[in-house]
Amino acid sequence: MRKSLCVYLMFILPVIIFSANTNDNTRNQRNKRVKVHTSEEIQKAWFKVPWSNGDHYWHNRITGEDRDHLRDEL
Repeated sequence: MRKSLCVYLMFILPVIIFSANTNDNTRNQRNKRVKVHTSEEIQKAWFKVPWSNGDHYWHNRITGEDRDHLRDEL
């Protein structure tokens, strides 16, 4: 009995614990390539979003930034 408990604790339990920690999502995030955008692509990604009062603001698709005015408009 003592030998089988020792085998269980020393070999089987660590295998179960370490195999449970490997997650496919974590592995895929590590191997995912991040696209680097040029400043020209970021400048072209702005689009106008209308407000309900008729005014508008600007949103960038790449960075997710919102602005009331573009730098070119000022």
